[in-house]
Amino acid sequence: MIAVGLALLLVVGAWSGSHGSADAHAAPCLASGVSQPADAAAAAGPVGETAAAELAADTAGCVMAALCCVALVLLFRQLRTRSGFRLRGLRPPGDRPRPRRPPPVPSRGVAHPSLDLPHLIRRRPRPLPRHPRRIPVFGDPMKTPVKATLIALAVAVVLIVVGIVYALSQQPAQPDPEAGEKLPTARTDSHVLDEGGPDAVTVVEFLDFECEACGAFYPIVEELRATYEGDIRYVTRYFPLPGHVNSTQAALAAEAAAQQGRYEDMFHRLFETQSQWGEQSAETPEVFRAFADELGLDMAAYDAAVADPATLARVQQDKRDGERLGVSSTPTFFVDGEKVELVEWNDLEEAIAEAVAR
Repeated sequence: MIAVGLALLLVVGAWSGSHGSADAHAAPCLASGVSQPADAAAAAGPVGETAAAELAADTAGCVMAALCCVALVLLFRQLRTRSGFRLRGLRPPGDRPRPRRPPPVPSRGVAHPSLDLPHLIRRRPRPLPRHPRRIPVFGDPMKTPVKATLIALAVAVVLIVVGIVYALSQQPAQPDPEAGEKLPTARTDSHVLDEGGPDAVTVVEFLDFECEACGAFYPIVEELRATYEGDIRYVTRYFPLPGHVNSTQAALAAEAAAQQGRYEDMFHRLFETQSQWGEQSAETPEVFRAFADELGLDMAAYDAAVADPATLARVQQDKRDGERLGVSSTPTFFVDGEKVELVEWNDLEEAIAEAVAR
């Protein structure tokens, strides 16, 4: 039982660790502008269902680990209290051997009237049992309540495992990019900075407004937009990293400005002032509110948009799409659906030039 319990505990720990949230393992932005290969698998499940599936899996893993721990504690206490001393060849306190009373021996003189001497003389030795009683190795059998508790815990663990397997089996199959069906890199509501012509090359950037590498690529991107004006359709999408305190607040400010048709103005303002509000120890939403006021936005509508859960959901939607596409760091670029591996500063320009020349 101990071995089985420990095995279950180890399996649960490994399973929970391997299915952790993608945010916890997301790589920081690339300060040098050189992108490392992303080996992490894209998150499965449609947008909006991925978080629920991850939460259910993490919760089930924690419940299984807790049940295994409780079962092990109960079993250990049972063994320790009832058989722990016997395993060491000792006796528990208070369990003293009863002194054996020696058989009455008749005196050499006059026999005591209470002694039945003929019976003592004629009594035969008690025969040994054919099969001597087997002393349990782990002490006395467990009490019924403890047995019932362990059985109930085992049944609960089995039911949880069955529930997880059933939930995973009910998830819809996702398209495999390697099988020829590519996931879209942009949505119909994605923010487009340059429309381009009908045959324009689509360039999608997953960015974090607080990322220093994104700030370093900002002038390069602006130069490429001017060079290939009319030839590219430039799209930006949110990918706030958990290591940046203000990244989500900046994305909310940009999305609130987009609802008033001023996304590009806020886009430029955030990157131009990144050194003023980036790398802070706490969120500074008042800074972004001041930017909105300077841009002349309707502040009542801005405040309502920032506080609206739908605005945050819109930002998180972009991030989950990026995770499904294999994005793990910022900036990450896609040119006509193909991910650009950034090794040199001019890799993005070469990828765009090659796509435009086709």
